[in-house]
Amino acid sequence: EDATKGESQSNGLIESYIGKIEAQARTMKSALERHYGPIHPRHSVLTWLVDYAAALLSRHNRGADGLTPFERSTGKPWRVRTPEFGECVWYQPLKGERSGSKLDPKFDEGIFLCIQEGTAMKWIGTGTGVHRCWTIKCKFVPYSNI
Repeated sequence: EDATKGESQSNGLIESYIGKIEAQARTMKSALERHYGPIHPRHSVLTWLVDYAAALLSRHNRGADGLTPFERSTGKPWRVRTPEFGECVWYQPLKGERSGSKLDPKFDEGIFLCIQEGTAMKWIGTGTGVHRCWTIKCKFVPYSNI
């Protein structure tokens, strides 16, 4: 059913969920700025932040029935550790993106950005761009300004 243009009350459930995503994104941006410093409002990392805020709510926010949206759609709970947005990780590049030498390291360093919706694939930011991967290992790097 089409909603009437300009009538946000007719989209109550959607508007409520958008509010939750906005609140989650504000919290995540605050944490990111605490670790890395101020972020310009038009910085491209904010696109990833909002996407990850929605993914976190989908996997961890329980509804009145006690299930998360992820559990309702898949029938099983999300059991994968979800890193903090902007957390330093080691990631294993996909097979087509790895070098052929067995002596080269299997994991590279990057910054965790998001989980691809519909899969457990992760998006990792590096100095050379954004990469997809299946496997990550979180590493503990103490923040200098805590």
